[in-house]
Amino acid sequence: RVEKTKIPSILGKSDLLLLSLIHSPNLFKFGLSPNKLFEYFASGKPVISNVECGYDHMEKYGSGITVKGDSVEALTEGILTFYNMDKEDYNKYCENSKKAAKEFDFNKLTDTLIHVFEEGE
Repeated sequence: RVEKTKIPSILGKSDLLLLSLIHSPNLFKFGLSPNKLFEYFASGKPVISNVECGYDHMEKYGSGITVKGDSVEALTEGILTFYNMDKEDYNKYCENSKKAAKEFDFNKLTDTLIHVFEEGE
């Protein structure tokens, strides 16, 4: 067990992070937001996922890729895509992960929620 605040630093030692869940199109048809995804973003590393969903944070922020959910071959190809990627493209995914993490910062989200309540927007 490690402290939650240390998780991004530990994950940051990786080259690629995997978000893998059981393939269930109906369960994730409206989106997905597991806590580990936001920790992955905070690490500043790209994410590969096999969780096809209706609202894909990685696609929105350009911080990773989602492959076909029930295919080992697709996951393998996705990993190889990052392995063979040129450094400039890889670094862009890393930068995008850091930007996504800022969007989900607890203080920022709290301020947004307060604004919604106060302004009625």
